[in-house]
Amino acid sequence: MFEADAGRKRKLQSGSVRNTYVMEENNILTNLPVDVLELMILNRLPLKDWLGLRATCRSCRKTVSNFIENKRCCHLPELPLVFLKSKKSRFLYSLGTKSVHRIRTPQLGRNNRCLGSVEGWLIVGDFSEKGFAKFFFSNPVNDVRITIPSKLHLPSSAQCGGMLHVTKMVASSKPNCDGSDCYLVGLLSDDGLLSDDCHIAIYKLFDKSWIIVEPDKDSRTYFMDVEIIGTKLYVSDRSSDYVFVYDLKDSVNGPPKAKVLIELPEIMAQESSIISNQCNIFLAKDEVLRELYLIYMFCNGEVKDQHDVFDRLKISTSFVKPPQINNFEVFKLDTDKDSIGWQNVKLEDIVSFVSVYKSMVMSRNVLNCNKELRIRGNSIYFAVTFPCPINPWSGLVLGMFCLTNSSIKYFPVETSKHGDVPFEPDKDSRTYFIDVEIIGTKLYVCDGSSDSILVYDLKDSINGPPKAKVLIELPEIMAQESIIIRSQCNIILAKDEVLREIYLIYMFSNAEVQNQHVVFDRLKISTSFVKPPQINIFEVFKLDMDKDSIGWQNVKLEDRVYFVSCYKSMVMSRDVLNCNKELRIGGNSIYFAVTFPCPINPWSGLELGMFCLTDSSVKYFPVETSKHGDVPYPLWFVPSLW
Repeated sequence: MFEADAGRKRKLQSGSVRNTYVMEENNILTNLPVDVLELMILNRLPLKDWLGLRATCRSCRKTVSNFIENKRCCHLPELPLVFLKSKKSRFLYSLGTKSVHRIRTPQLGRNNRCLGSVEGWLIVGDFSEKGFAKFFFSNPVNDVRITIPSKLHLPSSAQCGGMLHVTKMVASSKPNCDGSDCYLVGLLSDDGLLSDDCHIAIYKLFDKSWIIVEPDKDSRTYFMDVEIIGTKLYVSDRSSDYVFVYDLKDSVNGPPKAKVLIELPEIMAQESSIISNQCNIFLAKDEVLRELYLIYMFCNGEVKDQHDVFDRLKISTSFVKPPQINNFEVFKLDTDKDSIGWQNVKLEDIVSFVSVYKSMVMSRNVLNCNKELRIRGNSIYFAVTFPCPINPWSGLVLGMFCLTNSSIKYFPVETSKHGDVPFEPDKDSRTYFIDVEIIGTKLYVCDGSSDSILVYDLKDSINGPPKAKVLIELPEIMAQESIIIRSQCNIILAKDEVLREIYLIYMFSNAEVQNQHVVFDRLKISTSFVKPPQINIFEVFKLDMDKDSIGWQNVKLEDRVYFVSCYKSMVMSRDVLNCNKELRIGGNSIYFAVTFPCPINPWSGLELGMFCLTDSSVKYFPVETSKHGDVPYPLWFVPSLW
């Protein structure tokens, strides 16, 4: 029986090989003349069809790969995509499909940040080595990576003493290996564009070192944006309201000198501009015509935090909710006249794409040669993130502004689809589940690797594992003194059985760690202690799902009581408990029962007590350890006859 099956298998395999050979031998694509293949087929296909054609068979893969390698022809122009990178996942938002697509890019690790793009290549910074930054170009379509050989030593900040941050990268061209000059420029600042301590880092591809341009000590420079056209570097300075220009060819023997090119253009007195309290400035370029544009984005928002750069310049660092975008103003730098000047323009058959890390201007006629792309002229497509600590995902705003009638169309981003992971984590996902809780048919999972709450719909597990969806990021920690001195933070999920509400609690403690396990680079788990940690404080958050957008609400428990342990945590109403007169339970309190691993004195690790959220007092309940034998692991449960 086995021999017969084996023989049949060999016949099937040999038949498969013969069929594959015949199919490839008769493949019309590989037998076409090169010029016909180039002019009549490949030049008329979009990128996805190129990739699909290459995956058809080995002959097609070889043929298409040769065209790509030799750059004989190109696919139809592609509509720009929005690259979104969360803490553990990467996504592309397509304006064509109005949807999010998850991509797997093994080149981008946890310590990598995408800081810019140029002609289909991402400019990525690697910050795994303290005090240094390494950079590489990454093509997410073909997974090609070109590493910059010289690493950048991050200058120290004159104001805070720490290292400056790389906030944006631009390049003069994609990384060609044909000997043509390619310049890479980085904008460096203290704490991410929040001070006047700004530097510029310049690198010419294949040079040995970087060149650092430092501002004059008395100039109080505040660089807003940078852009390269050819060998000219343009820098917008918010402190002087000027655009400076650097000639990168002059950086051979040292840093190039800045020249004042022109003042920033005056803002037109439109009603939508007057009522705005925020103005963002973007530099953009037309890659084909090599023209420089400057774009004002006006918006109005409720500011949560603001930073004074200097007397007359204040920068909003966070908002209560995303600002409302009111208007855009577009200016083109006119260098054809005797004197350089700004020209207030309508884009007409031109489209602008605006974001903090990359802004560009393109011809609509070029884009529309692909019939799948329906892009409106005289429009600005924007993708910006406003820092909104209360609900971080709400700060991501994608949309289109029409300069013809000042209308705005927003594109909803389905954030629930961003974190799709198998029920059992992928080997490469580096997931670290901390706690779980169920309400109805929804399973909530706290993931320490991504600092997010995932949700699974258990009804979807009929035909296989349900898919995880990123519900919300973990809430930010309030800056209290007792939290600042902590060395341990335990994260616990709990639910109110009656009201079907989910809670998240941080338990902070300070301890002398005996052993520690490194889960990943940034996540370390204490596995044992010299003596039990000292509990400092608790922070309680309730997941508010009554609003249009989900968010965390920092709460006091008031008439509720929280019972916390590793195996079971719950929230109950004190009024219900107090119907039994023997129970004297304090409201706005957390009763905890936890075991810390203490090998020297195991029983000392069992801690039972009560924390009062009103006055931050802790009361411990002694347990007669000598009578109980082995150390238990505590679990809360409510006794009942039913």
